[in-house]
Amino acid sequence: MPGTTANFAFPYQTDSDAPNGPLLGQQLAEAVDAAMLVRRPLVGNGALSSLYTLTNTQTDLAGTTVTINVPTSAAVYFASWTMAGQLMTAGNITAICQLVVDTVAQTAQAIWNPGNVAAASGSPRGGKSQQTSGLLSGSGNHVFKLQAQRVYPTGSTGDIRLDNVHTNLSVLVIPL
Repeated sequence: MPGTTANFAFPYQTDSDAPNGPLLGQQLAEAVDAAMLVRRPLVGNGALSSLYTLTNTQTDLAGTTVTINVPTSAAVYFASWTMAGQLMTAGNITAICQLVVDTVAQTAQAIWNPGNVAAASGSPRGGKSQQTSGLLSGSGNHVFKLQAQRVYPTGSTGDIRLDNVHTNLSVLVIPL
């Protein structure tokens, strides 16, 4: 059948085609099925694989890498992540967790600063969440992961340990 729609190339019968309803129905159903298949939402989740004490270096968080194979040349992504931790050693310290997409650190950060409080049994616990969205270009695998580090003013100390149960990443990708 030579006729196709402009946007999705769905087939339709033209005046010069011999009437054949079953064939037209099959071709249209197969074209719609193929169009919907490549545009279905893709989901990935990752969670910190074990307790992790932050360092002064931005470090990949094991278990939070999500790879999504995009079947189209462009897609939109939505990412949400949570960093949950516990102050282990008192100090004026800040924990920073951010998303990296295809080796590029994103600007949105989950930031927790428990303040300069005493760490003891029942140490302060906290969690921060963050969300972001963006456009992916190119088909194939796209890698999303979390990185985290601690920062504090010169002369200050402190340690924060991230919780592997509640430090996680969820990604939704919608092919265009």
